[in-house]
Amino acid sequence: MERGAGRKTLVFCRIILGAFFLFFGQYKLATPAFANGGLQHYLHSFIKDSAYPFFRPVLQSLVLPHASFFGYFVGVSETLIGLSLVLGAGVGLASIFGFIYMMALAFSTGYQPHWPLWRYLGANLEHFCPALLFLIFLSAHAGRTWGLDSFLHKRFSARKILF
Repeated sequence: MERGAGRKTLVFCRIILGAFFLFFGQYKLATPAFANGGLQHYLHSFIKDSAYPFFRPVLQSLVLPHASFFGYFVGVSETLIGLSLVLGAGVGLASIFGFIYMMALAFSTGYQPHWPLWRYLGANLEHFCPALLFLIFLSAHAGRTWGLDSFLHKRFSARKILF
């Protein structure tokens, strides 16, 4: 694949993933249902059925007692990650947070006792694929092609920041 086609493909993937994050973030913020009950419902299910054993205490002791806060936090985070990816601004930072978020979702939803490794991976493709895209965006400086990071990189190139 020639260099230009690869960069265009990267831009396409960045913008499409950003649009998904914008969609999911805005619906969580548009109504209070997710923050005031919806997330709690999911958390109880994750803790009871599908969270990895090492991650259950995080969900039970940290997230569940503050589920309303985390409900809005998730909506705002998804919206900001989406905006960053669509605009190509701060893609490195958004990719770090997006990767952490996807791994937290994978650790919350993919565990079933006595499964072979391949089933864990298969059960979490919806989280691992975006997580891998975030790593690609980060390593390839995806915001510098058809994104505001190109301008930011030129303007602040003397400083070591994630543009």
